Amino acid sequence: MNHKRVQRLMHVNGLFGKRPKEKYHSYQGNVGKVADNIINREFTADRPLQKNGVQMFLNSLFPWGKMFLFSNFRYVY
Repeated sequence: MNHKRVQRLMHVNGLFGKRPKEKYHSYQGNVGKVADNIINREFTADRPLQKNGVQMFLNSLFPWGKMFLFSNFRYVY
């Protein structure tokens, strides 16, 4: 049967083809709060323990799944 005849018969009978599911979009724009850049990439300190910070990164190399890792670092002169 020709596809045009199928399309006409479906239109007459009010039938519709199966449409693909809508894809999931997880992006929500800017979510959360960005901290102020108070260090301004100036990593030298005048006295010990003046500038402290935390590094955070996502590691997905583990067999049980993803994991956030935190490391505390200090800038001392």
